[in-house]
Amino acid sequence: MPFLVGLFIFGILLIFQILFDYMSVFIAKGVSLLTVLKLLLFAAPGKMVTGMPMGAIPLSTLLASSLAINRMARDSEITALRCASISLKRIFRPILTAAAIISVACFLLNEHVVPRSERKLRRMMEEINYSSSLPFIQSNVFFHADDYWFYIQRVDRSNRQQAVLYGVMVYQLPRAAGEYPLLMTARTARYQKNLWTLSDIVRYTFRPDGTMARQDHARSAYINLRHSPPNFDFLAGARLPREMTMKELRSQMDLFGRASGADRGWEVEYFFKTSIPFSCFILALCCAPLSLYFSRSGFAGILLSIILAWIYFNAMLIAKAFGMSGMLLPSLAAWGPNIFFAFTGAYLLWRGE
Repeated sequence: MPFLVGLFIFGILLIFQILFDYMSVFIAKGVSLLTVLKLLLFAAPGKMVTGMPMGAIPLSTLLASSLAINRMARDSEITALRCASISLKRIFRPILTAAAIISVACFLLNEHVVPRSERKLRRMMEEINYSSSLPFIQSNVFFHADDYWFYIQRVDRSNRQQAVLYGVMVYQLPRAAGEYPLLMTARTARYQKNLWTLSDIVRYTFRPDGTMARQDHARSAYINLRHSPPNFDFLAGARLPREMTMKELRSQMDLFGRASGADRGWEVEYFFKTSIPFSCFILALCCAPLSLYFSRSGFAGILLSIILAWIYFNAMLIAKAFGMSGMLLPSLAAWGPNIFFAFTGAYLLWRGE
């Protein structure tokens, strides 16, 4: 139960961090509530594993193991078990086994779910950033959107799904300096989700001296104000390491690493894909005996466990920076903190024994 409660609390805090980071963008672009909910859904797996700086799953493992040992010690259950000649290793074995299982599950989540969700999250953010937020459509007012200026004589908003426009004039801005804009007039138009459907159109093109060069008539035309985002799936090199599985990242390293000069950075990310999920077991190994030592001081052991976890994750960030700069081997940068804190946890357990 403490693990599930911690997972819910830390997950909500970390997931809603994206709301505070992009709130101004959502408001400026007029992002719908459904789109925001989709963004939070796609952000959830990554935040669960590798939040900033700690993921919800490692934090929940820390909280659950510390609370379990603290409660057992305060209720004298560990004292009774010790009087029965049961070692601390045996007492901690279920907790460490559960932490190991959570680490494996965290690795599988980080390997198979997080890359896909991160790709979808990035694609949706690109769509939002590249989309044009159209101002509120008004009658007898010129307004600008993308490469167009619009003038609407009358607006009918009786249909909530789309707006019906009458007496529409559209100026498409020229691509080169010195040219005149392209002018289109339409008897009616319909607007829905940045898509304009013009009807009964007259199109005017002008020569460089300003005289009319051509006048065309058409029954309908379309103007889509939503830009298409870059095709990141096609441009494989544009993917970020967190958007790739270990197999895909290894392939990128083999194909493009040396040529692009990013081989070291990709190799560091490759090893961190295994070391970060393993942090669940490391935190349980360190924080369980620490909570036992200070169980008589109330929740001091849990507080010290949180401080130790903060030190641990900052050590991971520092080691990663050293690995990226070439001061540490990529494998050592990823696994060095894990090895150090694993020995620290084993030493605490040995001293408690």
